[in-house]
Amino acid sequence: MFVAINRAGTSDPDPSGEASFLSRAEVRERGAVTVRATVLTDDESERYFGASLADHGIQVIWLNVEKWR
Repeated sequence: MFVAINRAGTSDPDPSGEASFLSRAEVRERGAVTVRATVLTDDESERYFGASLADHGIQVIWLNVEKWR
């Protein structure tokens, strides 16, 4: 199963716990593109999204892609 949740949705995630999972993100850069990815724990995903996604069999992966001009 694949589920994508865009941060631009109608209800904003709670960013108060971002530092904990961002600190262990894997970072790859190629040219002008930087990709950051990490797997959230069940507690982190529940805090960030306000719901226990693990209860529904969903593993949350945080992904950020930036392109520099």
